[in-house]
Amino acid sequence: MTLRASLLALATFAAFGSADAADARATTESEASCFADNSVTKVVPHHKSVASGQGSYQMLAGARAYVPAKPGLTGEWLHALLERRSSTPRPGTECPLDVPGVRIDVRSSGPGFWVSLSSTDPDNAREVLRRAQTLAR
Repeated sequence: MTLRASLLALATFAAFGSADAADARATTESEASCFADNSVTKVVPHHKSVASGQGSYQMLAGARAYVPAKPGLTGEWLHALLERRSSTPRPGTECPLDVPGVRIDVRSSGPGFWVSLSSTDPDNAREVLRRAQTLAR
């Protein structure tokens, strides 16, 4: 093997190693930026009641995610951060805010906030729940 071939092989290895590390960093950063750097500690399915004839039934509407409070974080501020993040979907991420048509509602709940992520489309609601479950730590 010549010196030129050795250097070419080393440069190729370094380039691919750097790309893998960059992809890993981008994945970690995208997961962290999904909820505006706020951690999600619990995720549960979000159901809504649907009237049918003389009764009603429960239908999956999306997910509810619990975000612990941090100093200075208010429900209004969290809602604004999530709406801003949702307004610029990023293809290829696992963020539930990137599902088309997702609606966001934030409610204060003791030492934190419940964030409801819902969709009127049943397939999108399932996708919101699946993606939200990947965020819980």
